[in-house]
Amino acid sequence: MGNEQVRGAALDERIGALKERIYATVTGLAILAGLLTAEHVTVAESIFALVIGIFAIAAAGFVADVIAHQIGHRTFPRGRELALMARTAAVALGTASLALVALVAVALLVAHGH
Repeated sequence: MGNEQVRGAALDERIGALKERIYATVTGLAILAGLLTAEHVTVAESIFALVIGIFAIAAAGFVADVIAHQIGHRTFPRGRELALMARTAAVALGTASLALVALVAVALLVAHGH
């Protein structure tokens, strides 16, 4: 691969990671907004809902990338391509986990009577 192709691949990777961060952030905020309007939801239930939602958005992005690759290239992604897809999904997990950290902090405060 030439320098231009390497730079293009790196740019594509950064764009994919940014898209996943945006999807994960919006999903996390939507889940938190929904929980805020719900009645009688415990902090533990909120944490559970957020974990499931975060995992679901990361898994959906990964599956969509794999399917798009299969359609575009007529093969299952392997090696670097599959690793890139997995890394992009992991970025979504890391980004959306900030909301999870906030909920865990609330749970600890509630448990200690604050």
